[in-house]
Amino acid sequence: MQHREPSFADPTNPNIRKQRMEALLSSWRRYPNWLQVDGPVYRRGAEDETGLTAEDTKVWRDVLRTAEPVPPRTLLQGLRSHAELAGVSVDDLVRDRAVMIVGDRVACRWRKSQGGAVSTLEGHQWTLRVRAADYDAARLEAVLRRRFGEVELRGEIYVARIPLHGSLDAVTLLLECCLEEPDLAYRAWRVSRALEIGDAFLSQLTASVRRSLAASLANELSSALASLSAQVDLQLEWFAEGIEGSSAVEHRSGLPPSRLTALLEAEFCLQHSHQEIADQYYEDLAWAFALVGECLQIGELLKQLPPGRTFEALVDAIAHSRPEMVATYVWHPAFHAEGAFALLQLSQQIQYAPSNTLELHPEWLEVQRLGRAQILLGDRLLDPASALALGVRDEGQSLVRTHVDAYSDPFRPQALDSQTIAELWRQALSLPDRKKDTVDALECFLAGDRKLSDAAMAFGLRIVGVLREIDSAEAARAARAIVSGYVSSLMLQPSVFSLPDLLPAIGPPLDEIRATLASSDPTTYAKWLRPFDLTDYLQRARSQEPPDRIDSRTVTPFYDVPRAIRSHTHMLIAQALTTENFELALDAALECVAADVRADIVLHAFSWSDLAQTTEYRRVEGLTPLFVGIGMLLSRSERGLELLSGLLACDPEAHILAYVRIGARDSEPLTRLLDPVLRNRLNAELSAARGIALGHALELASILHQAELPRESERFARKTIEICCGLESHHRQNYLDAAYAILAGALAQQEMWAELVELDPRIDGRTQALFVRSVKAVALMELGKLDDARVALSHILEEEPHHHGALINLTACLVRAEDWLAAIDAAERAKAIVAPQQWDNLLINEAIARDKVGDRFTADSLLKKISPRARRRPDIQELQSRVGANQHGRPSALVEFEPPATGSVPKSAVDVPESAAPRQQSEPIDVAIITALDVEYNAVRERLTECRAAPKHEQIPDMWGWTLGTIAKTDGSGAHRVVLAMAGRSGNLQSFMVTLRTVNRWQPRYVVFSGIAGGLDREGLAQGDVVLSESVWFYDYGKIDNGRYVPRHRDLFAVDASLFNSAVSFHGSCPALAAPSVVPPRPDHTPKLVKGLIGSGDKVIDDLSQDFAKSIVGARPDLQAVEMEAAGACAAIQYLRDEGRNVGFIMVRGISDMPKALPSSVVIASGEAPLSQTQQRDNWKPYASAIAARFVVDWIASDRWPLAPRSASQGNGAARD
Repeated sequence: MQHREPSFADPTNPNIRKQRMEALLSSWRRYPNWLQVDGPVYRRGAEDETGLTAEDTKVWRDVLRTAEPVPPRTLLQGLRSHAELAGVSVDDLVRDRAVMIVGDRVACRWRKSQGGAVSTLEGHQWTLRVRAADYDAARLEAVLRRRFGEVELRGEIYVARIPLHGSLDAVTLLLECCLEEPDLAYRAWRVSRALEIGDAFLSQLTASVRRSLAASLANELSSALASLSAQVDLQLEWFAEGIEGSSAVEHRSGLPPSRLTALLEAEFCLQHSHQEIADQYYEDLAWAFALVGECLQIGELLKQLPPGRTFEALVDAIAHSRPEMVATYVWHPAFHAEGAFALLQLSQQIQYAPSNTLELHPEWLEVQRLGRAQILLGDRLLDPASALALGVRDEGQSLVRTHVDAYSDPFRPQALDSQTIAELWRQALSLPDRKKDTVDALECFLAGDRKLSDAAMAFGLRIVGVLREIDSAEAARAARAIVSGYVSSLMLQPSVFSLPDLLPAIGPPLDEIRATLASSDPTTYAKWLRPFDLTDYLQRARSQEPPDRIDSRTVTPFYDVPRAIRSHTHMLIAQALTTENFELALDAALECVAADVRADIVLHAFSWSDLAQTTEYRRVEGLTPLFVGIGMLLSRSERGLELLSGLLACDPEAHILAYVRIGARDSEPLTRLLDPVLRNRLNAELSAARGIALGHALELASILHQAELPRESERFARKTIEICCGLESHHRQNYLDAAYAILAGALAQQEMWAELVELDPRIDGRTQALFVRSVKAVALMELGKLDDARVALSHILEEEPHHHGALINLTACLVRAEDWLAAIDAAERAKAIVAPQQWDNLLINEAIARDKVGDRFTADSLLKKISPRARRRPDIQELQSRVGANQHGRPSALVEFEPPATGSVPKSAVDVPESAAPRQQSEPIDVAIITALDVEYNAVRERLTECRAAPKHEQIPDMWGWTLGTIAKTDGSGAHRVVLAMAGRSGNLQSFMVTLRTVNRWQPRYVVFSGIAGGLDREGLAQGDVVLSESVWFYDYGKIDNGRYVPRHRDLFAVDASLFNSAVSFHGSCPALAAPSVVPPRPDHTPKLVKGLIGSGDKVIDDLSQDFAKSIVGARPDLQAVEMEAAGACAAIQYLRDEGRNVGFIMVRGISDMPKALPSSVVIASGEAPLSQTQQRDNWKPYASAIAARFVVDWIASDRWPLAPRSASQGNGAARD
């Protein structure tokens, strides 16, 4: 929701920002009420839902006034009360280690063996204690039993627990007590808490009573501050769980020491403990206080509370019920740390119904930006360390979101991007005295004896970049602090040793140290380039014996020295790639490489296995593999040949040279020097007496393919296949699949088309199998078999509509076949799926086709969009010169045969779906079952197993009640994954939308529409029978001729032949339809299956004597049934097929009514069906829905269903909006 500001409002004014944030959060809090107007509302009247008489009500009123509310046994008061009732001693419980008491808080062993004192002690929840002597015992017990699930008489005391629903009338009674005596508000709240109506009670308090209650709650919380820390929380929870030991909060977040850091670290530790088994009394107090206290009153208590569950409960209540107060806390300098923590607790979703959530990503990001602006740009910043901690945390979230979770977890919550963070800090550091305080806090943080995270280093580098534009002296001071921290992090000491992981991916900020210190402080910059003594480190690694095991809590030079060298080298190369002044960084990196290669150590920094793991960072945006980067820098350097000669003199391993070849492949002088040495090393690897490791051979095959050395790639791919054939391990198949894919790509690079066509590997991995088939289609194309190639590519796209190689190669095939319009259309469709960085061949093929149809302007513009590297190719330059010249001849369409695994092949999971942009992975769905009405939907859902709500998509809202489930095969061969959808109402427009959206979201193989229909008196059809659609006719399509409706027959849709034949075969194997669990209205009914034509339109046909119905029935004597959804579903399927997406469709309907010709004596109101017809339909609707659902599910489960279930490893198509 947007908020209009007055024209005179100054957006840089803190008060204006605070008002904007409050307005946004206030509307945010009201969203659920706007979306759910019929939601639960607390009633103010004295309503009695338990059937109490007037006398009973008087007793109940007296109980509320006199009963003693007893907290759970996890509070000392509650423990003593429950122990007294149970007849046990608190001292005995402590002695037996059955309970632990810390201040006023208690933890009880929840797994104490039977027979111990605690086993007889109850009291997990609030209770009411009522003295029986004050009442008529029989009447009192009757009243209590109507209000509580458990009522027990202990001596003269009635103990009541587990309140029943329907006690909201107690709210009014308690409010009356508070109005009479405001001092009783605290006791009244405790009673409401015991009745589980606390929120209803608090929401209706008057201002004076709220103030009285808030004061009481604040006093009790303040008196217990010493026992409300996270350490005490953990101590009690671990004791309750039976864990003995320390309760210190040991998590190190890598954030600057501050109040905010302490809160975040405590939150992390408490997330991994069991809150439900320990004390929650003070959390109840905090929640109530948040609802009734004043903003600044709550803020003062927040400042006093130590990090722990009580503090978190107070913040959660604020974020949930009074979020607008967060604007005040981030605005007021006294509450910045607490406000920042509350800001981070704001949810990005609001639940407004049991199964509905509202996504608030844009609002959340705006609130976060405004909140940080309040903290950083306010008049005062009293806690710069907390502000710095917030900045480091933001940087960490942005790093993970940008460089990792964009691939691995698309559903991860949003995070502020690094540009927004940097801009806010740029404005903050421009304020007077703000930059000095920030640099002081940064120096203190980096100089401490602690491990540094990637986020801390990245944020510090961004701060240096901002300061360099504002104050060069402060920028140099911050840069020196970063260098000092970086040098310390690489020292071989357990307390500080930490290696950068994502830091090399941040790009240009890595060059800030050079830009700031290279000229002004070269000594410090030299420390940045060479933070440790290579000779000393390698000597320490050589002198240590290989350890029996590696402990991550200690530093082991044998293992950690190579890691430190590799990590620092990667950081240097990442820095060098961001600047033109890279020579010093490149020299330092090559020194590290040379020293490691020459060192006599067992574990080297740049072994093939470690580099294979490093190159898997290709999935991290912005991170170039280490030696690929070195090759790129060598090709840019004026001393490239000299530096490469020095590297070759070290005699590095073949895989290192192969990576360098990838980066330097565009430099002819470098490749001329490098290739002979590389080939000699490769020959030595293949001929070595010791042999070659399987993973090493596969890794080299993949690297060499990228290095454009196809002959060498082919040799190592064949070597990998040879090794695999000699193994019996079941893991060999993953290696075989990848090796065959690389072999196919290498053969294609060498244009060995005949051999490629003959290649017939047995590949289990779906990705690799599709790739090999795609490359074989290229071979067919090059051999002139264009029709065969087109068929092969079409089959691939039927199985995987988003296969990049097949999409690109299909455009090439169409260009070769001179089908220009089809080629243009295929290229446009492919560009909607293929990532832009893979568009080169697509653009070229489309340019050829557009040039041939005369659209030379577009063709020329397409060629200008291709990458610079592709533009340098001679064939592309020739094509550019030809475009517009109207030359004829055979077009040189470009094909795609890059193997699916680039860089190193992942060792853990070779068979992964290819990534597409943008796409969101889903479960592999075999069948989508679509219904129109809830009775049809429920009939199918009852027959599915493992039902669960579908996960939410970030772009496609769930408007159709998507439910995921499975249907197990009767022969035990697996289970089909099913998505169930509901249109919500009848009508072809609605069915069109639900079908289209469901297929786009889930990419099923087949769509089955299940539900009810009206039957016609043909072939003995009766209510409760099942009609299987052979085809669908849209009977609403026609014309009015002389006042008479004449339907047309052209809108006839034939269902999927394989589905129809399969259903007929299934029915033939078991002719008697299985009866559903629903009893038919006519007990003697025996259902049967009828096949034929089904009519669909937007008009209900109930009276066959009407002219419209007569024209419909007379036009098609073979019409079996009529309904109102099939035409829309068929239109959606046809639309999808026109897009090239092959989805099978069929419809199964249970007959709920039989339209008949009404006698003329029956008077019918306009547009209204006779009552008997409506009753007839309503009576049979549940059974008709159930019999159709039973047939559909049993058919899918049978061995007659056309295809086997998809395996989970096959993945699924991309979701499309």
